[in-house]
Amino acid sequence: MNILFISKEGDSVSLAKRVEDEGHTSHLYITNSTCERAGEGLVNKVDTRQPIINSIGKMIKSSINQLIKDTSPEVVVLDRVGLGGIADYLVEQHIPVVGGAKWADILYLQTPYKFSILKAANLTNNNKPIKDGVRVACEIWWNGTSSQLQNISLVSNKQMSGDVGGKVECGGLVLRSIPKKVSVFRRGVSKIENLLKKTNYKGPITLSSECNKDGMRHTNLFVGFSYNSLQAMLEIYKGSVVELLHGIGTGGSVSTLYSDYSTAVHLSLPPYPHKTQVSPTQIEGYTKHNDNHIWLKDAMLHDDGLFSGGGYGDLGCVTSHGQTVRESRRRVYRTISNLHIEDVQYRNDIGEGIETKLRLLRSWGYI
Repeated sequence: MNILFISKEGDSVSLAKRVEDEGHTSHLYITNSTCERAGEGLVNKVDTRQPIINSIGKMIKSSINQLIKDTSPEVVVLDRVGLGGIADYLVEQHIPVVGGAKWADILYLQTPYKFSILKAANLTNNNKPIKDGVRVACEIWWNGTSSQLQNISLVSNKQMSGDVGGKVECGGLVLRSIPKKVSVFRRGVSKIENLLKKTNYKGPITLSSECNKDGMRHTNLFVGFSYNSLQAMLEIYKGSVVELLHGIGTGGSVSTLYSDYSTAVHLSLPPYPHKTQVSPTQIEGYTKHNDNHIWLKDAMLHDDGLFSGGGYGDLGCVTSHGQTVRESRRRVYRTISNLHIEDVQYRNDIGEGIETKLRLLRSWGYI
């Protein structure tokens, strides 16, 4: 199998590496020149001297055509919002695409449109927060005709322990698979399946909600890859990365998830989350014994060792799984303790209090 990853900042480094570790071929193209060293020495990089996006964010068709000719991909993965034009063009060329579409870009960029979609799907939203509620994200993987791999995650989206500091995409999370029969799925993201059938999007979709004993309020719909949810999901995925990407991209079925809990903890370097370029920092303790649980992003490998890639200091995440939240949490922090990275930033409280929140969701009939 031959997979092309088109990435904005190197989010797909770890996915490309897994594809190669599984004995297949990957090609990684990074559009942001600040992050162009991400994945160097770790995965097969594509020469970016011929840009595929111009200065105003529009794709350059001749460059896209040349990239496809040079790499001959069987699937193309787009890992960030804003690449929808490329996605739609590739679909027109009958190339399977995962993770992008113009429709997804519009949904992300135009908040009124997003909430019109929620309204059309009879998904309750109002500006009044639910009192004493639990925030939960429900994710599916859409293959063009049906949803796969439904799971829930409880995400910590503040940078620092104790839910203080600035808001980030993800400081860490706990994830678990759910059956389609449960209420949080039926009353939530399942309601947009008929709408999805009218789009050309294939990939992950996440609906974030607040729940209490009296009801649900849906706060956000996100279409695209949610790192580190993806890595946490892959921690308990029964199949291979190649099987997942090819199955979703071609409209097929994919493997299922184990019932274990999965934990992800995000790693970064200061001044992250500010978009400031950082100097390379050595990453020690990364070995063949723990690389299945370490998902690198801004990293590069040279003869003298593994380093951060000199991008924005978004190193990636560490994941683990276990039959209980406590076991999964213990394992993830054990792996982190074996890494040595000067000035590394991460939350030390991911997983704390999760059992209580899950008990509440069960008692209210959501899971």
